[in-house]
Amino acid sequence: MLGSLDIAIIFVWLAFMLILGRLLGKSVSHTDDFYLANRAMPVTLVVCSMAACNLGMYNFISEAGQAAKEGISIIWHEWTGNMAFAFCGLFIMPGFRRLNLTTIPEFMGMRYGPKAHSLTAVMYALKSACKLGLGMYLAALAGSVILPQISFYWWIAIFTLVVGIYTFEGGMISVIFADAVQFILILLATLIGYSFVASQAGWLSGIVENSPREFLNFVPTAGKFDYKFIIAILFLGINAFCCDQGMIQRSFGSKNVKTLVVSMVLVGIILTPVNPFHFFAGLAAPILNANVATMDPDAIMTQLYITSIPAGLLGIFIVGLLASQLSTIDAELNAGATVLAKDIWQRLRKKVPSADEKLLFSRYMTVTMTALMVLCALLAQATGRSVVENFLSLVSVFDTPIFVVAILYGLKGRKINEQGAVAGYLGGAVIGGIASFICSKYNILDYLWWTTLSAFLGSILITPLVSSFFAPPDKEKVEKIHSSNKGDESEWYSIIPRSVPGKITLGLIITGGVLFLAGIILGGMGSGHASLLAVGGMVIYFVGCGTRLLFE
Repeated sequence: MLGSLDIAIIFVWLAFMLILGRLLGKSVSHTDDFYLANRAMPVTLVVCSMAACNLGMYNFISEAGQAAKEGISIIWHEWTGNMAFAFCGLFIMPGFRRLNLTTIPEFMGMRYGPKAHSLTAVMYALKSACKLGLGMYLAALAGSVILPQISFYWWIAIFTLVVGIYTFEGGMISVIFADAVQFILILLATLIGYSFVASQAGWLSGIVENSPREFLNFVPTAGKFDYKFIIAILFLGINAFCCDQGMIQRSFGSKNVKTLVVSMVLVGIILTPVNPFHFFAGLAAPILNANVATMDPDAIMTQLYITSIPAGLLGIFIVGLLASQLSTIDAELNAGATVLAKDIWQRLRKKVPSADEKLLFSRYMTVTMTALMVLCALLAQATGRSVVENFLSLVSVFDTPIFVVAILYGLKGRKINEQGAVAGYLGGAVIGGIASFICSKYNILDYLWWTTLSAFLGSILITPLVSSFFAPPDKEKVEKIHSSNKGDESEWYSIIPRSVPGKITLGLIITGGVLFLAGIILGGMGSGHASLLAVGGMVIYFVGCGTRLLFE
């Protein structure tokens, strides 16, 4: 149980984060520092920051809680995300980095025009507020279980104060440096949490032996996290790491294209062996607690960790747990503030603001996003749905259409105009939202599949249809975008490898991807070899991605 030493460790860490934000804030002199850490972050810091952002309470508590109730197959939520990380780093993000962008709405304005720019900014601000609310709700919920003397609402106030102040002060510089510190704490918490939970369940062999056989199927034919879920979440992972401002703002802060590519591939590879610790801890929960089947999945793991980890170490674990969530929230908070300031406020001003005015207003927008975060946290509490369900519905509705419009038709295509982009983005989001509502109303298990598919088909069909009624886009704009995909001969990295060894590594990537997809499809057909094929294909894919960094 939580002792005085544990409580002291928690509050000393919270105070340290406040002081760190204050100190780093002194190095922020203009908006490039606040938004992008002056585009000067080396590989180590970018890797730590991206990895910390992708190891949150969502992994420790929400996903692990779902594994306790549904089985191991939800692990693909993270593993396909890691595959998407490497894919986007190798094939999509280099073009964005060469354009020296700050935000995705900025790209939409560059490619299509001001209406697309404004729409994307408003849509992202809305999505960001909802994501922040879910993150804060989960942090406060965990806090109220860990230390019940402090209520859920007071935990919201405490976390809001800490993350709001250090993001307000230092922007992306604070976010990246804080995340680098927090990444170490997160890894430590992962090992502590798994070790004490798994040891009580007989370690990995005991967990495997005592878990229902269907819980160990990585690619089930049916259920909440079946083969259709895996296909949908792979697609959404690619969407997120191309188009989610909270994530790509870190990549835009990288020193150059090489730093970006290496960082994104390494993050995907590093996180893949870390993720199973959370999910196997989740599989241990029903072995150790007979009441898991009737519990809220978001409440299962917090209580299990508290009762399993001894005093002293429990404080360190909780600090890592809270660090994991604040590293997720701070990135989204800075990203939302950046969009409000750069893509909405600055464009509405008739007079060009000074550098000091830009920086000051960017900080004001951090306060605005913080207030929206608190409001959405209270709304998340009122939905009655799990954090996983709310999060997946949110990203499928918002991320799918922007991926179609910005990446498929914008970065890679040439024929779509602004009218088509606006209609496709809005149409896809509305259709996806309707599908999500219907799935929720009728308790459809594979809601993610139908929501994502509806949003995708809506946006991919509406966009060219509406474009056909208007004039073609400006060729000069389109060519500028396409030239960013290629780079020049002097650059270290080319999307299409120049050397023979480089082409071999690309072949490995393709082979691994094909084997992975074959495993998922065979899983849908009930094959007993599907799990081995899918996991093996993923390993080959990562070997190809890792070795791709070694050759031109």
